[in-house]
Amino acid sequence: QRKAIMARKKQWRDSSEFSDDEDFEIFRSENESRRRLNAYKIKRLKHNHPESKHVSFGREYFSTKAWRRLGSYFAHNDHVECMSLRGCNLNDDNMSVFFEEVAAARDNRSRKTKVLTLYGNSFGSGGMRSLVPFLKKSFCLASLNVSGNNIGTEGFWWLLNGLDGGSLEKLNLRHCGLANI
Repeated sequence: QRKAIMARKKQWRDSSEFSDDEDFEIFRSENESRRRLNAYKIKRLKHNHPESKHVSFGREYFSTKAWRRLGSYFAHNDHVECMSLRGCNLNDDNMSVFFEEVAAARDNRSRKTKVLTLYGNSFGSGGMRSLVPFLKKSFCLASLNVSGNNIGTEGFWWLLNGLDGGSLEKLNLRHCGLANI
């Protein structure tokens, strides 16, 4: 797994970016106008555009390859203050792929993110475990919303582990399967 992460780091350095046309295909949507909007958002995120402070995707069902690419673009952007991935069918596997890319970035710039919204996806404790490295390095994160994901007691434990010593001010955990806490 370590070799795979190192290979992806090298790929990012060697190619520095993927073509916008390839991104247009990877981040496809059934709805043509939504597809164009996604391409616009991805392009701004990828090219580190100063106006990419608020990046939001809602009800998108990206492939694993798309989640990997999105994680890489997020990690290499200086400007994202608010990232919202609301209802995007992020399961444990896609969370892992996304946050592996963020963690693998040599010059990870996503640490400046202040708000992360992961509301209404389908991840559980495995997704929370993959979020831990991001949380430990995100010194600016002030708000985290993981509501509507069945993280359960184990996921809550992973969350506490990741938040240890952080600057979080607001945490939303509604409908997370935490009845026993």
